[in-house]
Amino acid sequence: MTKGDAVDYVAIPATGFEILTPTNTAPVAKAKPISAETSIGLMYRVQVGAFSKPVAEDQFNEFTPVSAEKRSNGIFVYMAGYFVGNAKAFEAQKSIRKIGYSDAFVVAYCDGQRITLSEAKRLEETKACAPIQFNQISIQNNAPAPTDTTRIMVTELDYYKAIGAAPAFSVETKKGLFFTVQLGVYNRPVDKKTFKDMSPLITKRLPNGQIRYSTGVYVSIEEAFPKRDQAFEKGITDAFITAYYEGERISLTEAEALLRKDGTGVIEKTAVGIAKDVESRIEATKKLDNDIQEIVKNKMVKGISIQLISKNQYNEFPRDVLNRFNSHASFYYDINDKRIKSNLYSRIDDIPQVYFLRNEIDTTYITDQQRLDKAIKNDLRNVSFEISSTEMGGDMSDMLLRLNYRKEFVQEGESIEVILHDVPPTIAQDISDRLRTLKIRAEVVDPAD
Repeated sequence: MTKGDAVDYVAIPATGFEILTPTNTAPVAKAKPISAETSIGLMYRVQVGAFSKPVAEDQFNEFTPVSAEKRSNGIFVYMAGYFVGNAKAFEAQKSIRKIGYSDAFVVAYCDGQRITLSEAKRLEETKACAPIQFNQISIQNNAPAPTDTTRIMVTELDYYKAIGAAPAFSVETKKGLFFTVQLGVYNRPVDKKTFKDMSPLITKRLPNGQIRYSTGVYVSIEEAFPKRDQAFEKGITDAFITAYYEGERISLTEAEALLRKDGTGVIEKTAVGIAKDVESRIEATKKLDNDIQEIVKNKMVKGISIQLISKNQYNEFPRDVLNRFNSHASFYYDINDKRIKSNLYSRIDDIPQVYFLRNEIDTTYITDQQRLDKAIKNDLRNVSFEISSTEMGGDMSDMLLRLNYRKEFVQEGESIEVILHDVPPTIAQDISDRLRTLKIRAEVVDPAD
């Protein structure tokens, strides 16, 4: 506090809040002071208004106490009451709304810092931030109260709004299931240039106060692909498709399971796309499941495995395509025939659901004898070595990632046996020499032995 500043001492009603009647109007707070309270602890308040300038002395004279804080964007935010629990705060919110302040909403603070309601409830339940203790609260009065004010309607879901911020809407207003493209997470609202004018923008406020930005509202992953590609073209290379349901982000697997279970009735009504297409896809997925069951009955016998193989060949390491495939299951690039391949599967429970790759992959059935014949024909080797689980990091992980051969891991206690399949002899020897520099003994094995 600087010299010359006035300090008002506001007497707090025993309940933390009081609706005033014509006979008890307000010796309690004679002015609308501008600043934050000098309080320590967890408390809830009811935000009743936001203005471009401080309000007049007789504003909000229907209840007490009322004080304000000036935000960094120059907006004056006015709040009523002091509450140690959220239940009382929401009761006061209802009373204030009945008076006519229909946009009033509950806010929370811990040690003078504004926090989200979800975080406040967590702190209240765990007692990680002790409830505020007050008989009187000192408030620094920094500004006069001019009468020419401009009312700015601010609601609990307006957290993403600020001067110059990109137009957006909050995901909390969307209750149905939809797919979208996540663009990034930021500490404060951002401008249009940040996302190269992409629209529509969607925001989600996180418990730590950060804002998660996405773009587009779609009925399916397929409908969202062009928007993701647009983000890539604009230089937002870490954009990815995700899903929301009832205002919360869920995984794509959870979204697909929800569609299979409840049908298209769960899709957000404002989502872009044709729900009938989603119904067709759900039916196709069910058929694929049935086909796989039939495969298990007829073909998956001992000594036969299934492998998923890309239809296309790639002369150079297909990093982007491989990353996309690996977002659905575990794949590797086979340098021998220049295709992307999955692991070998011998159990139905292990086969990944890769509906979205259906036009890019073939399903092949491979017997143990076929694998052996291929190895003999091409004079291929297996490289086997053993490492401890603690050695999987650093140089070892980096080396394994760069080896474009099928890998098999067999764990025995603290040790892991690593087997690289179908490696040309000269490369097998080179791998063995590199492992020796890491003090790991490797064995090069002829599969026919």
